[in-house]
Amino acid sequence: RASAAAADVIDAIGTIGNAIRRNGVVGIPARFFDSEDEIVRMLPGVITVMRDAKYTDEDILGWLYTEDPTLPGRPVDALHGQLAREVVRRAHAEPF
Repeated sequence: RASAAAADVIDAIGTIGNAIRRNGVVGIPARFFDSEDEIVRMLPGVITVMRDAKYTDEDILGWLYTEDPTLPGRPVDALHGQLAREVVRRAHAEPF
């Protein structure tokens, strides 16, 4: 099951996991998962929209984890609530 779950994560978020390394080990942030250990529903869409706009994985991670007082909070946190669609809209409308 663990390998199937890992494959599902890679399918959902693509190579962005390669941008997250600690001591040479690729990791996936806990905030990418919901309370049932599934990928947050809107996250793959945000990643796709930003990649289509030519943002790097590092740019995407930086944007997701940067405080935005107009949300309020970080986009990665807003993906877990009622502001998830707003995060996707902002990602589409050039986040930087």
